[in-house]
Amino acid sequence: MTDWKTSFDDGVANFKRKNYKEAIELFTTAINAQSPGHMALESRAAAYEQIDELKEALSDCRTLMKLFPDRHNGYTRAAKILVRMKEYSRAVNIAKTGLSRIEEPKGRARLETVLESALAAQTNNEPHQEPSECYISKLPHELLALIFEELVETGQMSPVRMCH
Repeated sequence: MTDWKTSFDDGVANFKRKNYKEAIELFTTAINAQSPGHMALESRAAAYEQIDELKEALSDCRTLMKLFPDRHNGYTRAAKILVRMKEYSRAVNIAKTGLSRIEEPKGRARLETVLESALAAQTNNEPHQEPSECYISKLPHELLALIFEELVETGQMSPVRMCH
């Protein structure tokens, strides 16, 4: 059985040399050698992110959030990845969920920064819907009364339904 610490340290060294695929294999070995620790999962997610395997990175983030709900790492990385994937609403929701669960000040500060970035990206990239114009308000009241009277008399609309 491989020592998880050796595999993890070798994975970190490969990550620093930008050998991301080798780092992923070593982090996986470290994870399989013991119950997954947050450092190995976080590091593997980072390596997946570097080679644009974002779904795999998100999978590790989900595992982090499930196993370590009180640590910011999974929420922070997941929100950043979702912004890269242009899934801004999901990124905002993940960051807010993390903020509701994380008490540690540094982790909260990181999550707040990510939340601000996600909100800015959402504002800048999602199409802004102009409120639709209400044409009913432009009709003369007499004509509007006739329309509603006709709808009620023919049974197509009840007065209560028209009010909602």
